[in-house]
Amino acid sequence: MAEEYISQLQDELICCVCLDILKDPISLQCGHSFCKECINSCWDNYEELLCRCPSCRSVNIPRPDLQKNILLNKIARELRVLTLPTSQSAAGAQDIACDFCKRNKFRAVKSCLTCRASFCEIHIQPHQRGPAWINHRLVKPSRNLEKNFCTEHQKLLELFCRSDQMCICSQCGVTEHRGHDLVGLEAERAEKETELEAARTNIRNRIQQRQGNVGELRQTVNRIKASAERELQETERAFTVLINSINETRRKVVQLIKDMERTEVEKVEGPMRQLQTEIMELKRRDEHLVQLSESEDSIHFLQNFTSPYVLPDEEDPPHIDVCTEVSSVDLREELSHLKERLEQIGKWTFLRVDNTDLPVFFLIPPQPRNREDFLQYSCQLTLDPDTVNEHLSISDGNRKVMGKDRTSHYPDHPDRFDSVPQVLCREDLSRTRCYWEVERSGNPIVIGVAYKSLSRRGGNSECIIGGNNKSWCLFCSDSSPSVCHQTEMTEVAGPLCSRIGIYVDRCAGTLSFYNVSNTMTLLHSFTTSFTEPLHAGFWANQDTSLTIC
Repeated sequence: MAEEYISQLQDELICCVCLDILKDPISLQCGHSFCKECINSCWDNYEELLCRCPSCRSVNIPRPDLQKNILLNKIARELRVLTLPTSQSAAGAQDIACDFCKRNKFRAVKSCLTCRASFCEIHIQPHQRGPAWINHRLVKPSRNLEKNFCTEHQKLLELFCRSDQMCICSQCGVTEHRGHDLVGLEAERAEKETELEAARTNIRNRIQQRQGNVGELRQTVNRIKASAERELQETERAFTVLINSINETRRKVVQLIKDMERTEVEKVEGPMRQLQTEIMELKRRDEHLVQLSESEDSIHFLQNFTSPYVLPDEEDPPHIDVCTEVSSVDLREELSHLKERLEQIGKWTFLRVDNTDLPVFFLIPPQPRNREDFLQYSCQLTLDPDTVNEHLSISDGNRKVMGKDRTSHYPDHPDRFDSVPQVLCREDLSRTRCYWEVERSGNPIVIGVAYKSLSRRGGNSECIIGGNNKSWCLFCSDSSPSVCHQTEMTEVAGPLCSRIGIYVDRCAGTLSFYNVSNTMTLLHSFTTSFTEPLHAGFWANQDTSLTIC
């Protein structure tokens, strides 16, 4: 009966805002009661200036001065004490038990640093109500309360020494840490929390940055996959077209062979049927004569042996103009070339090129093996009149340069070599692979390549093809032919042919010079990384000439 009455009383003393037993209850003019903190929080959060009752919505104008209802407060406090035991929970293996429970140990809800003990909901009540415990420090339940006390003086750690970066008690502050920079724990924590928040901000920014990096990498992966997928689709489409073309060509060739076979066979079948008919007639006559010869009746023999059995004069078989050999040697030869070409394509490899705005992969064929292979990369070059030195002259559609003893008068141009008898080609060697040939006459002559940024003023090594890090050359001389880069000369095996082939492979980073005769003979090959626009260039002396083939 008492428990039922307490339950009903508890329902009547519930705050409709926090749904808990009234704490510091106040009553409004409408008669409804609330926790003081709850009603103040409600009114503080109202966007409008009206102070309404959360239960009946009646308006209180002006905002009343709330006073604690002493009677309700006493009843609610006593009711809370009566109901606490029912809300207690036994301490589990992972919980901190109350130090004052005798038999059944309940779970502690607070630890007191002053008492150095932990309390359950029942035993913590004196600390919450009694004035004697008002200055005690209550914290969350802790297993190791001793960590909050100085090991030397057994006093509560209340200060933080910034000089030694450690927590100390008040007695430590006047002894070992005297004169140090001391602050309260809460003040130091507030400052550390500011640093912690700054660190967290940096971490969150770093996380956001890294997530952005991951997103970019994921997009890169998607672009790689999308690009590979596009290439796969295009390659599959190309091979499908090729296979369909091969199948269609195969169908047509097979049909042509069958049509030719049928035509030639038809030419033979007519005379062959005629001859077979004649053979059958002769066999029939021969059979009749055999029967007649075996007859014993002479009268029958003589009566049936007549002159028509005498054969007419034998005629030559009819002449037939037919083709007996079906040959497609030319077709098989072409198919063999196609098969070799496909096998060569199958040997192509991917090569990464990094000296571009973005790294690019090229599918490149194998290195050329003969002059025909080189010629498929041939490029058309012409000499640039704006670069030719005045001791040279160009002709034949700007494809021939000659050295001479007298100077020519060319208009001023910033690209012209003012001292060195050199000339560059107008076209840059921008293709992946470039090949060209030159015919030389006389010695010495320089054949090479150079960056467009090669110096044009003066006669020092910075202007000479092969004399710096912006150019490479073959020095043609009957006595000591050599190659040169950054003034470093390297002799090559001679003699040199009149025709020289030059091959540039930008992907492989090679520049090669060849003697061109009946065969291709490698003279020298530079290995480097071309980082600027590249141009063919030449140096000619008096009574020498050079022609781009």
